[in-house]
Amino acid sequence: MTVPTGTSYLRKTQFAFMATSLLSVPLLAAYNFIGVILYRDLGGSPFQLTVLTMLRPMVAILALYWSAAVAGRSDRLLKNLIWSGVLARVPFLFCPWVRDPWMLITIAAFYMLLSRGGIPAWMEVFRRNLPRASHGKIFSIGTAWGYVEGIVLGIGMGVVLDGQAQAWQWLFPLSAVVGLTGVFAQSRIPIKESEAPREIKKESLKRLIVDPWLKTIKLLRSRPDFRFFQWGFMICGAGIMILQPALPIFFVDVLGITYTELAIALTISKGLGFAVTSPMWARWWSGANVYLFSAAIFSFVALFPICLLMAPIHHAWLYIAYLVYGIGQAGSEMCWHLSGSKFCREGDSSLFTGVNVTMVGVRGAVVPALGSLICVAMGPISVLVAGMVLGLTSSVLMLRYRKMYRLSLS
Repeated sequence: MTVPTGTSYLRKTQFAFMATSLLSVPLLAAYNFIGVILYRDLGGSPFQLTVLTMLRPMVAILALYWSAAVAGRSDRLLKNLIWSGVLARVPFLFCPWVRDPWMLITIAAFYMLLSRGGIPAWMEVFRRNLPRASHGKIFSIGTAWGYVEGIVLGIGMGVVLDGQAQAWQWLFPLSAVVGLTGVFAQSRIPIKESEAPREIKKESLKRLIVDPWLKTIKLLRSRPDFRFFQWGFMICGAGIMILQPALPIFFVDVLGITYTELAIALTISKGLGFAVTSPMWARWWSGANVYLFSAAIFSFVALFPICLLMAPIHHAWLYIAYLVYGIGQAGSEMCWHLSGSKFCREGDSSLFTGVNVTMVGVRGAVVPALGSLICVAMGPISVLVAGMVLGLTSSVLMLRYRKMYRLSLS
């Protein structure tokens, strides 16, 4: 049996990341329309929009258990990654038979559960197989090209959805099949073993349920630098989540936009902002103070609802808003995915990344419902103001605690 060389680890991991980034785009492009599809095509209620918005992040709590299985277990990394990729996409094959909003909500939630659950394993493969200095560059190249692809696909899908009733019923299955082909590239990755593999022990069901939470709490208590970082992302993430139940209502009832207009905003504007600035974020990331990096990201998050508030005056502000959002998301995606390798020093990054995933679920249990209540009581404009305030608060908090980053290096 041929033993992989350092070059082989690097080459195969780079290829797999590029392949999965590009082949996952069709389903992600279709998924961007799911809230409007639920509201406009399936007659979903504001309550169902709220449930969809809450479930997307809340399933990340269950993803904690999926990702916990790989902590210190290099023998499970590849299996975890492959099964999460397959199982996340298979439910979309049943979309031609979906007639009820709750069925689509269930498929969407299952997709988010498995796609998020596989992230810690993917980022640990990054840490093991790739030089640390190259993480930001490789991540930015893969995601930037994915966004460029998403520009073309998103506009095409928007035109199709406007021109053909219920087109999403075949767009989702087709996109899922394309995504499944990308899992094959991941299955070919050799995994670099750690120097001290963990002893494998049988564990009781109780420990399997409780241990991931105990490890999360222990990590946050023992690492104040990582804990403050999580607080910043918690507040900023709340600023984004609180908007989600109100956005489809804002787009349809306030702006009256078409699928094509929404596609231009989500693809050209957002994609351009992401693709153009992703290499800039990558150059900053390698030696960045994580807190200053986060403060810059959160500032763009705060600007997003400010621009949306101007959209009723002229729709051009909708495209400016998503350009700003794309710039912020380019940095956010990098920071959220790769911060584990920054904070773990030379240890296992999967627990740190798993905490990132879990915190998405924690805030998702509360914030979208709050956004829906505000939207019902005071309208979507009030929700946009709330998102702006939370984004600004998180940016100020990160600036205030920027010196905490030194603790992570000591």
